[in-house]
Amino acid sequence: MEIPKTYKNKNQETTLETAFTSWLDTHGLIKFFKSGRFLIEVHCSSQKDSKYIFKQKKEPKSGHYLYVYQGEFSIATESRKPINLTDGMYSSVGDNFTFTQHSKGKALIIKIYEDSPFFMVGGAIEKEGRLKYIDGCTDSLIIPPVKKGMSCLNHLHFPKNISQTFHTHPSVRVGIVARGSGICHTRSWEYYLSEGLIFIIDAEKEHRFTTDKRDSMDVIAFHPDSDFGAEDNFHPMINKTIIRGVSARHHK
Repeated sequence: MEIPKTYKNKNQETTLETAFTSWLDTHGLIKFFKSGRFLIEVHCSSQKDSKYIFKQKKEPKSGHYLYVYQGEFSIATESRKPINLTDGMYSSVGDNFTFTQHSKGKALIIKIYEDSPFFMVGGAIEKEGRLKYIDGCTDSLIIPPVKKGMSCLNHLHFPKNISQTFHTHPSVRVGIVARGSGICHTRSWEYYLSEGLIFIIDAEKEHRFTTDKRDSMDVIAFHPDSDFGAEDNFHPMINKTIIRGVSARHHK
């Protein structure tokens, strides 16, 4: 998709409304905000040899979700040696850690307060999602919630020539365009999306995504909450533990 030359969003917010905000070229803290009960920081690492260092100072704990759009990075915790992350890889971490950029490139870093995900490294993302999504799109839950209600990270794939139905989400969405291009439509504006663009869609704001016949689009989307996941009395281990012919989840 050709991005109009008049569309400028370098190092600044692009929106005239609260529904959609985006940034293309930036480094460091992009936005620190509260949305509903969630307190979130959005950072971008785009300078070689820069480091994002997190040291937990007090409760409650904070969790981080990271996605490498392009370049060579590494992540290390107090108990782990550095692990390399390159194009299309992602990570979650609930410990103290250091995230180092070793080359030109860009990575999205999302900090959410009062959340503590497992340490995970995965990727690169696949060509499309594994799960059905609306209007011919697909989705993969690349970092699932540790427990029902906690945050998660998704890979959304929009094929060529997609025109989504207008919809909302009950909580804020933070994303980055991983591949391709498209448009995010709100009821009052259109936002052209190119690779590497970081964006925030506010809770309960109507929007939809479209692509043209020439280009598909892949988006990494952070959800601060979920209505899916394991619960104390409902998870594979307890469900499949059988006591006198009955699942242990029915025992107190």
